[in-house]
Amino acid sequence: MSNVDPTKPTSGLAYTADVRSNFAIIKQELEVLQGNLSGASEVNLFNQLTLAQQISWRAGTLAAASVYIQAAIDYASTLSAFAVSRNNVNVRLPAGGGDLDVQVTVKAHVNLLGEGVLRNTLVSNTIPCLLFKKDSHCSNLTINANGKAGVQFGEAGQACRMIIGSVIITGMGEGGGKNGVRFLGTG
Repeated sequence: MSNVDPTKPTSGLAYTADVRSNFAIIKQELEVLQGNLSGASEVNLFNQLTLAQQISWRAGTLAAASVYIQAAIDYASTLSAFAVSRNNVNVRLPAGGGDLDVQVTVKAHVNLLGEGVLRNTLVSNTIPCLLFKKDSHCSNLTINANGKAGVQFGEAGQACRMIIGSVIITGMGEGGGKNGVRFLGTG
């Protein structure tokens, strides 16, 4: 609950002291919120899913999982952007799995942590199902490339600055741009 006094300034009698007092309270409350955001270090994928979708994820059969994973990443990126110290925010993928039918982009200051298996179901054989932008991170990921491309870390001409933990790629395609793991960047 806010401590801002909604009765001030009084209509028609706006005293500078009343306005300054409310602005001081707002500033203090915003600083507390920003501090809380910097402590918001994790977004769980299950917060983006209905109960039926959670059951499908646990069974490893969630179709179009990329939409929900991207939403969790976008939310984590927003939390990170508003935190005072621009901390990394984890996106946790619990045990289970699902299909990535659209490329998922892991944004800066997001750390993707997996316990399940992500399956590449993109139409293209050569587009990686996961793209990690500079300053993004990951750990404990398992990707079934499904005969297609797997993961790309970095972008051409951009410094990578990533922490990459355990990444397992299975079912990689062969030749023709079907890279299991691709690294781009300037170092």
